[in-house]
Amino acid sequence: MEKLRDEMLSDLALRNYSTRTQQAYLRCCSNLEKHFRRSPERLEEYEIRAFLVYLTQERMLSASYLKMHVAAIKFLYRVTLNRPDHVQHIPYPKIPKTLPEVLTRAEVLAILQEIRSVKCRAIVTTAYAAGMRISDRSLP
Repeated sequence: MEKLRDEMLSDLALRNYSTRTQQAYLRCCSNLEKHFRRSPERLEEYEIRAFLVYLTQERMLSASYLKMHVAAIKFLYRVTLNRPDHVQHIPYPKIPKTLPEVLTRAEVLAILQEIRSVKCRAIVTTAYAAGMRISDRSLP
């Protein structure tokens, strides 16, 4: 796997993937190799699917963790091994969307009453009344 690992690392670097993504992808492919105790080069599509089912059902991993494994495995087979047919029918997992927690009126009032500065309280009250969220702000 060392040669394959080095090839994958150079492919990731050539495509300008971040260092953390490179490490995560290599770790995911290492998990695949450890699971079957043989090189991913010798695995078939049904074995890759079985590994992903194992991660989902037996290890009960989150959808985002599973998505990272799928992305890493697809990269390995499409780019490094040049065998896109091995992963063309493997879907990305659906990541559930969760709704944000809504504060009660009492909680909102408690937060606003803790703000001592009239100026800051006016800013926060206006932002809250306008429905702004932290994710709505634009960064310079």
